Amino acid sequence: MGRPSKIESALPFPPYGQFISFLDDLNAMGVLPNQINASVLKASYSGSAVSQILRAFRFFDLVDAQTNAPAESRLRPLMETASRSGAIKDLLENHYAGLIALPLATAGPAEVNKWFADQGMDSVATRKAKAFFLSAAREHGVDVHALVAEKVPRRGPRGKRKAKTKPREDAANNLSGSTGEGEGSRTPLHPAVKAWIDEMPPKDSVWDRDDFESWLSIFRASVERAYRIGPKS
Repeated sequence: MGRPSKIESALPFPPYGQFISFLDDLNAMGVLPNQINASVLKASYSGSAVSQILRAFRFFDLVDAQTNAPAESRLRPLMETASRSGAIKDLLENHYAGLIALPLATAGPAEVNKWFADQGMDSVATRKAKAFFLSAAREHGVDVHALVAEKVPRRGPRGKRKAKTKPREDAANNLSGSTGEGEGSRTPLHPAVKAWIDEMPPKDSVWDRDDFESWLSIFRASVERAYRIGPKS
């Protein structure tokens, strides 16, 4: 009865890697445009990605809801990598106050799932909104109970449990050249590339074709921005 509309729910749910990639894009521009709208995002972002990134910017009050003018004082700390982590943590604590107040640090999976379900979104949007929040929370120091945190894909091998490593972790290790024989043998991935690998769905799940194509195009763009790619032979 009193739940928000499934279509108009305020919670954002862009893939976390896309959100970070766009912040990197803005930082590379130097001078912010007068408006943050679809024309500012690169062609490599899909239409749904553009919509959800802009929705997230409105949710976090990073743009004016009517004019899309950037709120530079709030946006600039997110764009700059040195201040980004603290700024994202502040965003999460301020805009997910009800979730934090469970309290999130001691809330189990059922409580967290219920909180997201109560926001009134359909099951797909709920899953994506939760994934966005938990990826950001893990990355930027928001306290989450271990039972909830373990549901969020980790970014590297986990010692003796290597045989059970998730596919996305294997992808990260393969791209980084890790041999799994110790920290000294691992070459860290660029943060934007690592974040994007974390957006891959679990093994054996059905990956929507449009989502896959969007993921692939942004992943390629992220790699090309982060690494020096030689010319075609």
